[in-house]
Amino acid sequence: MRFRDAAKRRLTGFSERDRAGKTSSARSGRGRSAQDGFARPRSSSIPLAFVPAGGMAVVVSVRGDEEMRRHLENLGFVDGAGVVVASEMAGSLIVEVKGSRVALDRKTAMKISVGAA
Repeated sequence: MRFRDAAKRRLTGFSERDRAGKTSSARSGRGRSAQDGFARPRSSSIPLAFVPAGGMAVVVSVRGDEEMRRHLENLGFVDGAGVVVASEMAGSLIVEVKGSRVALDRKTAMKISVGAA
């Protein structure tokens, strides 16, 4: 659960606290070096599989072989497309993208990188 919480913080722009209790915005990229006592900002994209149910995100990139990328593009997973994770069950996701609901297995959802909406 800890990894999923970290993914949620990155997508929602929650602030992070370092050990000294100082705050740094993970989303703004304004974090300072550890020498200054601030946490460093984290990567701005995560796999779609880590977005919690009800979470919104924007497609950043799609990995995989050419056939897989083409298939996902035809479903609407293109750079800049908004996605909403409608639900997750048994390792699969139901995702809303471009007005359609699409079911993805976890392996496929790991190939889609998303950022904050």
